[in-house]
Amino acid sequence: MAPQPGRPAPDYPSHWEADIIGRDGEMFHIRPVRPTDAPAIQDLHLAQSESSRIFRFFAPRAELSEKELEQFTSVDHATRVALVVTDSSREEAVLALGTYDAVDATTAEVAFYVADTAHGRGLGSILLDHLAAAAWERGLHRFEADVLPTNHRMLAVFRDAGYTISSQFDDGVITVSFDLAPTEESRRVLAAREQHSEALSMAGVLAPAHVVTVGSGPSLPRGLPAWDGEPLPPLTLALLDDDAPTLRRHLASLGAAGAHAAVILTRVDEAGAWYRELLRTARDSDVRLVGPSSLGVLTSDGTNLTCEPALAGGGVISVVTHRRRSFTELADRFGAAGVALRTFIATGNRLDVSGNDAMQWWITDPGTAVAAVALDSIGNPRKFARVSRHLAQRMPVVCHIGSTTGQLAPPGHAVRTSELPRGVLSGMLRQSGVIEAASRRDLVDLARLAVHGRPTRVSLVATTPSAR
Repeated sequence: MAPQPGRPAPDYPSHWEADIIGRDGEMFHIRPVRPTDAPAIQDLHLAQSESSRIFRFFAPRAELSEKELEQFTSVDHATRVALVVTDSSREEAVLALGTYDAVDATTAEVAFYVADTAHGRGLGSILLDHLAAAAWERGLHRFEADVLPTNHRMLAVFRDAGYTISSQFDDGVITVSFDLAPTEESRRVLAAREQHSEALSMAGVLAPAHVVTVGSGPSLPRGLPAWDGEPLPPLTLALLDDDAPTLRRHLASLGAAGAHAAVILTRVDEAGAWYRELLRTARDSDVRLVGPSSLGVLTSDGTNLTCEPALAGGGVISVVTHRRRSFTELADRFGAAGVALRTFIATGNRLDVSGNDAMQWWITDPGTAVAAVALDSIGNPRKFARVSRHLAQRMPVVCHIGSTTGQLAPPGHAVRTSELPRGVLSGMLRQSGVIEAASRRDLVDLARLAVHGRPTRVSLVATTPSAR
């Protein structure tokens, strides 16, 4: 049965689709090519400079032939793969195209075509990462590519990817080849690129230049300007509290006006299709989303945008938590101790922004000296371990794991929760260099000790209840 127009083929690998963050912190979408992408790929080609066309096809070419378009879009997702990157708000426009064609049982030839207007945003490197993962999944172990010597941008993508590269110059062309097995350097490069992009995308959440409110709900902080519907300046954060059915419309309008991020204070306990539609709206609008059911944020300049007016900024401890109960208890304990904080983010139901995003920001935040993380569930243990290990190399990281982590998903949360046993999660924290706190009270005490005593990691561990 032939695939329906506009719909993926039956063997379409939907698990290769992903929302990605470019080098500039903007959101994009990557997915396998579809037959209906042919016009968009032609538009990509027609808008390119002559030099870009020569770099891709080794000859000037006014337009792509029907045969070439068919070759790009008629793939088997195994020996021939093509991935496209689209603007999250304009799915029909292709910004970049990456392909591989198997030349034998273990090797494929890889090539890229990035829009001139999208250069410098890291899309070539992202395509290489995703094509390598797809090829490895299909049993291919090596990539090779022919590159013109003057195509410095493409050569840099291969050189900077962290693989062990071999190259050969022949007849005016450089042939680059490398094994796809991850190396220590390729993992480091991938983690560094991920950290840079995700931290940059969090700037509108934790270091906004402008804040507005939207809606008429009771959770909105007083004294902030209400959005008037006009275009917004860069790095604008919007606080939303309104009826749940209006949230998607608000997000779409904010994205069109240029908002960078939004915090949904509205308490929402439902999940399923409504959540997926809300997240899709945020992605399409290029807006990072905190919540729903968030209790707000304390920004890096000390602005308190939470429901706890006693929270004080100007300190060096940064905190992230999920649920309302955790937020309230931690805010009360830090406040009672007279401890000023650097940042505090209550992620709520974590539809988009999670604790991993907060930690990525803290890695390069010069004002954060101690990280305190209160987890009620772990959606992606592997990424949490990787990011927390990176953060722990720069500062003390104290973490409290909720009593149901690994057993139950918090009500209303859109993310999956790890099914790893508690003992395994605790071992993961130790291996990452993270100090585990037995309770939220201990989390506060350990974070304070890390600031005032500047203790070694051993003395921090010695203050936990099990070591007293």
